[in-house]
Amino acid sequence: HAARTHLVKTDPGGPAVYQFTSDAFGRDALAPKAVAADWAGDAVIAGTTRDNQFVARIDARGNVVDIDVLAMAGEVRDVAMDGAGAAYVAGMTTSAAFPATPNALQPRYNAGTCTDVFPAAGAPPRQFPCADAFLVKIAPWGEVVYATYFGGTGWDEATRVAVDAAGHALLAGATARLPRIVGLTAA
Repeated sequence: HAARTHLVKTDPGGPAVYQFTSDAFGRDALAPKAVAADWAGDAVIAGTTRDNQFVARIDARGNVVDIDVLAMAGEVRDVAMDGAGAAYVAGMTTSAAFPATPNALQPRYNAGTCTDVFPAAGAPPRQFPCADAFLVKIAPWGEVVYATYFGGTGWDEATRVAVDAAGHALLAGATARLPRIVGLTAA
């Protein structure tokens, strides 16, 4: 049987305004992982397709206005919107093929090797590529404004993203080793 995912918008009194449904394993293969709303009542959902990530904009009546596919391996963890309608998508990837932009804070994947914390009883620890966090800003018309990795040679993932009134993105997540990012300072 197919897994179906839903986005339901309710009015302040509780009744549904609309319901958006996708089939994660069917024809559209959209599996939403995060949702955010803008000031106009439009929703943005972000998640995975069969091989990539996607960001979809849904208007206040439940109509899909736009779907942007991001050709990248990884997992979306969160999405936020700014006042101008740009979407900020955060997550993690183990791919050097992530489409980092020329203005990226960290333009390349740090490609460390991670080991199981709890290996199977009697088995040697399994080794696998460590993840780097990512952040992608997408303009309301679908253009990628910037895309960057964040991470050192250990496991790094962005689990939450927020945007302040000035358009600064704030990331939260987990890290095994802190990267050295030139030019990044604490206040």
